[in-house]
Amino acid sequence: GGALVAAGTYSVVGLFTEKRPGVVEALRGLGLEGEASFERQLFSVVVEAGPPAKLAIDAKSKTRASAELQCDNLSRPVIHGGFTLWLRDACDQNVSPPAGGLKVCVRLQPDVAPSREAAAAWAGAAEIIAAAARGSAQNLATFGSNGRADLTELRLNSLNAPAFDTSLTLHFELQPPLPGVALPPPLRVKYSDLKSLN
Repeated sequence: GGALVAAGTYSVVGLFTEKRPGVVEALRGLGLEGEASFERQLFSVVVEAGPPAKLAIDAKSKTRASAELQCDNLSRPVIHGGFTLWLRDACDQNVSPPAGGLKVCVRLQPDVAPSREAAAAWAGAAEIIAAAARGSAQNLATFGSNGRADLTELRLNSLNAPAFDTSLTLHFELQPPLPGVALPPPLRVKYSDLKSLN
């Protein structure tokens, strides 16, 4: 068989069957034929989940991991609708966070400015969006003992949103960082300026 990797408690059981005819006959004569075979639990083995190896997005999250996120400054201010994240080991088993606690957040990274002339204005607008993510308690979640963290939706402050279309990249981060833990791939966020069209 292969290695025992699934977390849980396992019992090691010993099974004995007496096959020597003379002994079997002697037991039968004493009315102890039931003692010719028996099963006993010898000991138990506890297998624990391995160390954290990856951060996985739950397939039932409100935001799909494969989707390109879209938001605007008029009718669609939600940058992302929320994520359920699991801390897992190399065998895809949920694991508890380190003893000191662990948090997860998303960071918005501005894309390259559309033009040199727009660079200053674009950088300022992108910084406003990114600051909303960094400063929002909704965008920071703590892992529970079961390895689950829930990031609630993040909304755009449409009053300070940029007056031109742009795009950003959403990155997942662990606080504090855990070396060797694979994070979900970044997600694209497409922002549209609709107010200027009215």
